[in-house]
Amino acid sequence: MSKSFTHVIGLDDAPFDPDYRGDVLVVGAIYAGQRLDGVLSGKVRRDGVNATAVLIRMLRASRFIPQIHLVLLQGIAEKAGPMEPIGGLFIQRAGITLDRAALALQGLAIHSSMPEPLRTAHLIAGGVTRGESRHPV
Repeated sequence: MSKSFTHVIGLDDAPFDPDYRGDVLVVGAIYAGQRLDGVLSGKVRRDGVNATAVLIRMLRASRFIPQIHLVLLQGIAEKAGPMEPIGGLFIQRAGITLDRAALALQGLAIHSSMPEPLRTAHLIAGGVTRGESRHPV
């Protein structure tokens, strides 16, 4: 992985029933290289209306923010530009070229095509919410 992306956070929301209308848990898995270095959590509205503000507050309030080089979001609700295929995934990006995004994602895809920070956030969110994780990506 590129030296410029040594600290990465993957953020994913916890599973919820389709008719659920309350706040949803969001989990962040922070990686330093290939090592899980920390976990963050917060709550956002199910429809995602306040997601950006909550995630920014959550990151800024954490001790990890000075080191974070790359933020990965799983299944965001806001419109973030066109979808682009990279390595079996479809991504939207901001502030990074397609080539640099491809290199970063390739370096983070350890156990599957899903970047490890997102895979870990997904597993933690499911385990905390449902008692055990399922459907690892």
